[in-house]
Amino acid sequence: PILYAPLLLLVPALVLRHRSLRALAAVNPGLPHGGILDGSKSTALAAFAAAGPAVARHQRLPIEKSAEERSQTLRAFLRRTGLDYPLVLKPDHGTEGSGVCIVPDEAVAQSYLQRIQVDCVAQEWVAGLEVDIGYVRHPEQPVGQIAWMTQKEFPQVEGDGERSLEDLIYADPRAACWVDAYLAWAGDTANRVPAHGEHVVLTGFGPHSRGTIQRDASVLVTPALTAAVEAIARTCPGFHMGRFDVRVPSLADLQNGTNLCVIEWNGPARTPTHVRDPRHGLGFAWRTLLAHWRALFAIGAANCRNGAPAIPLRELLRVWQLQRRG
Repeated sequence: PILYAPLLLLVPALVLRHRSLRALAAVNPGLPHGGILDGSKSTALAAFAAAGPAVARHQRLPIEKSAEERSQTLRAFLRRTGLDYPLVLKPDHGTEGSGVCIVPDEAVAQSYLQRIQVDCVAQEWVAGLEVDIGYVRHPEQPVGQIAWMTQKEFPQVEGDGERSLEDLIYADPRAACWVDAYLAWAGDTANRVPAHGEHVVLTGFGPHSRGTIQRDASVLVTPALTAAVEAIARTCPGFHMGRFDVRVPSLADLQNGTNLCVIEWNGPARTPTHVRDPRHGLGFAWRTLLAHWRALFAIGAANCRNGAPAIPLRELLRVWQLQRRG
């Protein structure tokens, strides 16, 4: 909570300055609800569909259909795209990696679809490095910029041929702090004894809440990467601010702006993840958050002046409730 303390004063001041909360919902007129709430993951990705292979292929599986109907839709998606397992299944509305599962085969997929009680999304599994890229473009600017970038490090432990994976996790000072998340990822393999020198990855996707280490990678931003992200951003008219979660085969590809694949989009109200780099202090995090929210309100206010439609507070509350259910 101390991380967000300055916002308790800044946000009301910005509301008074701009004389309305409307600016919050006008940041991205090209996205539902201005993108201020993450909303539907599948809808957000679909907004950038014109980027082609730069966006992960996905299929929404609505709760209104039975588990068998969703299974049929999933099989049709695999046939149409030529994809195979593993796949990612996750709630269509959700935060911090809640409900996300990497399914290795159809049997696990069927179990997931029978248990989940909200709309979900099937998405191709994309291997490689994972980075968060914060994109910002003021309506009066011809091109946007990468405001920050975070590289995800998936923690691992080294086997000794004697202790189980669970024991190795408890013995590691950092891993022990995230034991619940890591054991959930390990599942039945937690009792396995890794061979001497074997490195076991403890989590396979990026939320900080799942124990992923987040490093500020802003120094790795290049003009080629900026141009590639700008090209993706421009496929959604009316998009000005948000975070792309990207997988890329290598660091060279990242800096060359090649083979990028967006696996998720997050709205501008999300915290810039590079502030969680342990090399940064609380002062850096506060300065970053204050600058981020000032930019958010400035972009929203400019879009209001340009005629962005108002969104009722009741509708925003409805989307927020869906997100919490996910």
